[in-house]
Amino acid sequence: MIGAAVGAHSVAAQDRSFELESLLEYYFDALAWEKIMRAAVLIAIFVILGTITAKAGEQKLSGTEIIEALSGKTAFGTQKGTPWKQFFDPNGATTFISGDDAPSTGRWQIQGDAFCSLWPPSGDWDCYDMTGAGDQVTWIYQGGGDPWPAKMVDGNQLQN
Repeated sequence: MIGAAVGAHSVAAQDRSFELESLLEYYFDALAWEKIMRAAVLIAIFVILGTITAKAGEQKLSGTEIIEALSGKTAFGTQKGTPWKQFFDPNGATTFISGDDAPSTGRWQIQGDAFCSLWPPSGDWDCYDMTGAGDQVTWIYQGGGDPWPAKMVDGNQLQN
């Protein structure tokens, strides 16, 4: 009888040991999953921040810095494989040429610390945050989308 009780106790202990082992495996699997999810979130944040800051070394520009970076200058960039250029007249007019397309004329202004442009026939101003360093600037559309990096050159260089 004692042997049967010891055997039953041993089986019960093994069952509890199995339950504890299963519980620990579940707990550590949950912790591993949580760590994986945290890593995925951190990676996503770094990718987003990398896109927002656009180019290494560029800093967010204030409204005054945007005016200094653009006024009386031409931007040269490439977007999705197509070269483009845009002149920013100090009077608020702007002309944009993409590839071999005809020039488009619009308006530009600063609203707070954002660059905003208006392209007829639309009556809506589209606004962008901007980053920059030296002669490099990047437009970051506030509605999302790809950043528009460019090199700034003094004067109206649209004929070049």
